[in-house]
Amino acid sequence: KAKQTIAADASSLLQVLLSIQSLIFVPDPYFNEPGYSASQESQQKQSKQYDRQIRAATLKFAILGQMKKPSPLFSDCINDHFRLKKRRILAQLEEWEELERQAGTSKTSVPGTTSSTSTIPAGKTGVPDTASSTSTVPADAVAVAAAAAKMAIILGSGYGELVAGGGIISSVKIVKNICGRIRDHIEKTWPD
Repeated sequence: KAKQTIAADASSLLQVLLSIQSLIFVPDPYFNEPGYSASQESQQKQSKQYDRQIRAATLKFAILGQMKKPSPLFSDCINDHFRLKKRRILAQLEEWEELERQAGTSKTSVPGTTSSTSTIPAGKTGVPDTASSTSTVPADAVAVAAAAAKMAIILGSGYGELVAGGGIISSVKIVKNICGRIRDHIEKTWPD
């Protein structure tokens, strides 16, 4: 079976755009990956989590990131887009925050993924919460090391893992924070 690829010297822009449209701009892009089946309930849950992660990354990088630091070559176009579409963007923020709230209160979280209700069991990190007063290492360094160790344990133990490596970790708090920052930027940069 021949594998379809995009070759810089042979593929046209139309082929690239059609690939993006048919593989990415679909309701469930997760199922375009090999080995993922829409017929399995666990995979459907993973797909929903993947969608949450991609939405959070879209908010952070494609919207907020481009608003604050647009690509230099396209900055005029990007700024015009956000200025002209600000009401639609604000409505989209509301819709995505509501989706995240619904997902955050859902009892269908997937093992090994993060939801807004995921917590680290108390005492399971193996890292002291505060620096010992007898430590010879500065307290700031101990705090940084403890935080790094906790993060390594979190990421390695099923807490905070990304489904299919997509997007960023999503939660009600994260999405609300990013949406608030987008709203603030819109109000400051393009007031009515």
